[in-house]
Amino acid sequence: MVEAIILLACSTNFCLVIIMGKAEEGAVAKAEWIVEKYHGDFKNVEEIRRKGAKPFEVLKAEKNILLREGIQAIWQLVAGVSGVTPFNASNARIGVGDGTAAASRDQTGLQGTNKYWKLVDSAPVIEEDTSVSPSTYRIVFTATFGGDEANFAWNEMTVVNASNDNGQNLNRLVQSFGTKASGQSWVATCRIRLT
Repeated sequence: MVEAIILLACSTNFCLVIIMGKAEEGAVAKAEWIVEKYHGDFKNVEEIRRKGAKPFEVLKAEKNILLREGIQAIWQLVAGVSGVTPFNASNARIGVGDGTAAASRDQTGLQGTNKYWKLVDSAPVIEEDTSVSPSTYRIVFTATFGGDEANFAWNEMTVVNASNDNGQNLNRLVQSFGTKASGQSWVATCRIRLT
């Protein structure tokens, strides 16, 4: 029985898709979110590394739900439906908001009053994940929110293929990461892996 489908990557030539059933029947997908907090105004992870900045706090969460519209986007991309926006370097954004409503598959994005969407720093990366045995692959989305961006309580996160909730949201996480202050840069990373 198929219960969920996850798109790991899509290019003009191919799409890598996961079809999931019950854990005993096959694979299990897991999303990990990481928020790294820095003092200072940075544009991307490359600048942070170049300047040798160290985070003053790092938070992680593993609660996550795929949204129906994200699953629909995956099927449309696999089927080659024209006009569907891929989750790539030109379109993928991490959205953050202050909503606290429980995650539900029927939601179509962030639920809060304050919301902000940031284009990923670079193309999503597909990498080998050796932290599990046997090793597997995961896709990684990363976005850096600068000193004057998204300065409110971070209670929810999503990966979307547009500049706002009008796109197709792949997933939604509800988790308090604290309140971002002006002059701080927070780096949000979403890793989705199959084991």
